[in-house]
Amino acid sequence: MPTFATPAPITAALDLGMGNLTVVASERQDTVVDIRPADPNNPHDVKAAEATRVTFDDGTLRVVGHKPKWYASAKKAESVQVRIDLPSGSAVRATSPFGAFDLGGFFGDVRLDTAFGEIRVEEAESLTVKTAMGHVDVGHVAGRAELQTSSGNLRVHRVGGEAVLKNTNGGTHIGRVDGEARIVNANGDIEVDFAGSGVSAKTANGRIRLDHVENGMVEALTAVGTVDVGVLRGVPAHLDVETTIGRVYNELEAGSAPAPGERSVRLRLRSTTSDITIRYSEAG
Repeated sequence: MPTFATPAPITAALDLGMGNLTVVASERQDTVVDIRPADPNNPHDVKAAEATRVTFDDGTLRVVGHKPKWYASAKKAESVQVRIDLPSGSAVRATSPFGAFDLGGFFGDVRLDTAFGEIRVEEAESLTVKTAMGHVDVGHVAGRAELQTSSGNLRVHRVGGEAVLKNTNGGTHIGRVDGEARIVNANGDIEVDFAGSGVSAKTANGRIRLDHVENGMVEALTAVGTVDVGVLRGVPAHLDVETTIGRVYNELEAGSAPAPGERSVRLRLRSTTSDITIRYSEAG
């Protein structure tokens, strides 16, 4: 296994073929790369593992895999398993046409792109993820997070900065976002447990639930689905609410306009077919 002395965080630039990638970041002084055939009894997998190149220069680890033929049959597919152990805080850039990414530990800037494959990231300073088909599960992003899938669920537990999530077909869930959140779904539900700043949530087909909002512009638009928004008690709220054939349930108490500089929320809520509920946040 290639091993390199790395007393400080590095950058891992990974351009892989078919196969799964595991990266583990921990407090360590070296970087270890382990490349194995997905099936050691499959000569095509063995060939792909042998063809994968590993280099390290000036703080950058490069792993370049053998690209599979798009028309290859299952028996002739060339698949590998790659595991990299590196220092905590390292940056990762990884691409693969067919492959799952699993990143455990704390990373710096992470950028992942795969056509087919699920993605899991435990913790990163900033994160950009794109997959055409596959679920995305993220723990904590300290800064900005941008996640995109064409088919699959997007789930991120906490974002300290701005969050931009795009999903064509699948559900989207954010546990907590402290910065601005922009979420666009075509077909699927949108759920945000806690939003510290403004939110723009749009889906053509799906319900929208924003459990806790407390500041800024909050927009929730759906054609088919309910809208449910919880406002922090004591925060003035301006309502702009419309539903075509549903009902509006407003549980907020009437209050005065916010004073200059006072925290407040502006709600713009729309549903064509279903009910809209505005209530006080249970967290408040």
